[in-house]
Amino acid sequence: MTQPARFAIVGTGWRASFYLHAATQLPDLFQCVRGFARSAQTAAQFGAAWKVPVHTSEADFFEGLDVEFVLLAVPAAAVEPWVRKLGERGIPVLLETPAARTFDGLVEMHDLAARTPDLRLQVAEQYRFQPMHAARMAVAGSGVLGPITNAHVSVAHEYHAMSLTRGILGLGFTAVEVSASSFTDRVVATVDRDGWTNDHEVMPSPRVTAVLRFLESDQVATYVFSNEQYFSPLRSRRLDVWGERGEIAGDQVRYLDDGGELVRTQIVRDDAGQDGDLRGHSLNAIFAGTEIVYRNELFPARLSDDELAIAQVLLRMAKYTRSGEAFYGLADASEDQYLSLLIAEAAASGRAASSRERPWMNSVSVYDSRAH
Repeated sequence: MTQPARFAIVGTGWRASFYLHAATQLPDLFQCVRGFARSAQTAAQFGAAWKVPVHTSEADFFEGLDVEFVLLAVPAAAVEPWVRKLGERGIPVLLETPAARTFDGLVEMHDLAARTPDLRLQVAEQYRFQPMHAARMAVAGSGVLGPITNAHVSVAHEYHAMSLTRGILGLGFTAVEVSASSFTDRVVATVDRDGWTNDHEVMPSPRVTAVLRFLESDQVATYVFSNEQYFSPLRSRRLDVWGERGEIAGDQVRYLDDGGELVRTQIVRDDAGQDGDLRGHSLNAIFAGTEIVYRNELFPARLSDDELAIAQVLLRMAKYTRSGEAFYGLADASEDQYLSLLIAEAAASGRAASSRERPWMNSVSVYDSRAH
């Protein structure tokens, strides 16, 4: 981009700080010009931490606002009013996930979008932009595994996992049947949002297992997750993909090539700053054999994988505002949240849950391989 993308942020919680950290590490690409908070104390703390003027008055926030988009990271009850206010002013919205908490809330969001012709909205789902996930999706989409039939996703909760699942399977909006169960996973507490803890308390954490059968494509996905997996070194994350000609198991890839020969390879990171490399610690690229399946266009920025993904969301939002190219709209975000609601329903009832008609089903999905 020739000019940094100017944006404002509404909300000053834990997730908002991730966007500000990524933006401040890439000042040539992004500039956060102001924020909005509900209390003077929060405004002062957030503003001091990120060197951004933060308002508590909506009138002050909107006065002279000159941005390409507003990042909306607010509690669920505040989403609809803010989307409406921004849409009526023609200001593009980048909405933090989920788009709504309930099915009725999702329907209401689509009704709001239909009533607000100037609304331009994308949703900040970052998981498919995390480098290793992006690399796995690139291998799965390359054709070497043949048609993808099955995925096992145990890397993130609910709608994040559903986004990865549909991306890997190449699915848009389709009929699905979900069975699920839940049990309590007990594990010693080690790491949380505030860092390492030494109290060694045994923490109960619900672990949900679900099987999703996508009826029209005859594909299956397994979802397994406990919230302890986000932080705990005692609970790893896994993503496996099966195709007719091969599989991805974590970072291992095996498949039959066109000549019928078995190929075994590995998804390998190329990180600078290691073993005497003086360029600084930054991800350069990811290889599968000799093929580059992910290249970090933000190299040599010193960002974690999740921060690289968040920066990609900001980049794609800026591109959306400048060119109109969507990357994850309300329809896709609604579908992924809807699937997570079906999982919760099936786990709670002990009975299979079947999808129904939803108002976004005639939209074009960024994941639907048939539409690209």
